[in-house]
Amino acid sequence: MSVWGTFFVGAACGALGAGALAWAIAHTRIRRLGRQLAFVLHEINTPVTALNMTVLNLLTDTFGPLPEFAKPWVDMAREQHIRLGALLAQTRDFVHMELSGDFQVSMDAVPAKPLLEDALAGVHLGMRQSRIELRLESEGELGRMRTDRDRALRCLMDLLLHARKFRVSGPVVIRSRQRPERVTFIVEYQGSPEAASQAAACLDVYYPARRRATQTLSATGLGLGMTRLLARRIAGELDFKIGRGGEATMTLSFPAEGGAP
Repeated sequence: MSVWGTFFVGAACGALGAGALAWAIAHTRIRRLGRQLAFVLHEINTPVTALNMTVLNLLTDTFGPLPEFAKPWVDMAREQHIRLGALLAQTRDFVHMELSGDFQVSMDAVPAKPLLEDALAGVHLGMRQSRIELRLESEGELGRMRTDRDRALRCLMDLLLHARKFRVSGPVVIRSRQRPERVTFIVEYQGSPEAASQAAACLDVYYPARRRATQTLSATGLGLGMTRLLARRIAGELDFKIGRGGEATMTLSFPAEGGAP
């Protein structure tokens, strides 16, 4: 090999080595940053939980009867605490998946009906205050599904909150059905026709971070992309479609376990 050939080979090897070292340093820093953020979010969750328990005690008259005029406001505080806790947990999951790389799940046989009831309870007050009809249509009894219950509940609530935010008319309809292989929840609402072209883009995890000409909110919470990413990590799947007239359909499903009761 010529002198120049040896020089270029050596330079290439040096560049590759330097690049690998730089990548390793950056990778280590990102992982450390992720662990730090996860810790901070965990600490924030502690006072949020304490506040939530205080509100719950007020609603159950633990501290004595609650005046009638105060009940709607305490109800609203309860729902907002539920949403805040879900946002913190969702952000923590994002950090574990995208930064620290140590995301873990707890899979179990989860009864689908109580999970659906909890999701509806978490949004019913906001729907009522927004004067939105929340319509439930079930196709038979629901059995158990194989997933992580807390995260599956958050995914379903994300869909209902998204529908509440972007609905322009009519009710929000949630359908549930049991099949031998899957338990499925379908959320439907009438959205804006202009949003039809954005349905696929909405499922990008970083869709809310895209640059826009306006300050109009593009998503609720961390966005449907994060919801789909989380659903897939807990054995689920999420699909989102918007018709030309703005008819929106979000389909969330999980593997069934044992079939319908």
